[in-house]
Amino acid sequence: MDRSSAILHVLATAAQVDPDAAGLLAEIRRQRHIGQSRIITALDATGALDPGLDTAEAADIVYALLSPDVHRILTIERGWPADRYERWIARFLATLLRTGRHPPANPEAMPPAQGNPRSSAPAAATHAPSQAPESGRSENPGQA
Repeated sequence: MDRSSAILHVLATAAQVDPDAAGLLAEIRRQRHIGQSRIITALDATGALDPGLDTAEAADIVYALLSPDVHRILTIERGWPADRYERWIARFLATLLRTGRHPPANPEAMPPAQGNPRSSAPAAATHAPSQAPESGRSENPGQA
């Protein structure tokens, strides 16, 4: 996403003064929303979506969280490494799931039987509840 977020940032800047760039940006955003809404459709179809969320709201949350702007802010402006950004996305996307289906905050801290991807042991069918990051730093940029 590094490259696409940089390109979209340039396009968004151009869109402020160029109607063609604004039209292209609007179409890209529309297509991104449609594509990312399919995540919610799939979660809803399998019964994994939190029943307290309506699908339109959940689709908007996914659209915002997976925004190239958010990626650029966290990785470029705030200097987050890719793995930290990915953990943060996983944690916050997990809030869309039914209780008890959230992935761990730090997969390396999990015992092999609970799905540590670095382990050769098979993963468990469900994930443990979220844990605080080992570094003690918040994954939520609003909580410095």
